Amino acid sequence: MTVVALPDTLWPLVSHLDPGGRESAGIAFAQVVRRAGGTRLLVNSVSTAAADHYVSHGPAEAVLAPAFVATEVAKARRDKLAAVFFHTHPFARHATFSSIDNQGELALREFMDRRMPGLPHAAIVIG
Repeated sequence: MTVVALPDTLWPLVSHLDPGGRESAGIAFAQVVRRAGGTRLLVNSVSTAAADHYVSHGPAEAVLAPAFVATEVAKARRDKLAAVFFHTHPFARHATFSSIDNQGELALREFMDRRMPGLPHAAIVIG
């Protein structure tokens, strides 16, 4: 699966980087395009998390509040869009998912599979 975002759509992700060096997070919404060569998620809008959308928010963590996630996932399901969860690693030169990220992604995958069966979802980390 490939996530594709045009510069105008990608800018909210990049501009959302916390100037205080904290991790940031949000959810992008994408059209699903299935072809013989694979599935592409074409990002068309982004919902960045405001300060009150976090359970915890620091230099090494960004945990979204369940109410924020539920509201945004409901929008994606209603509009038949894929949800692409993103978060930042502000101090990483080359961002990769951490072991903590991987544990959180397992729980998120189970939630998404229940809430949006048949629609793909993805997660990305931005450095």
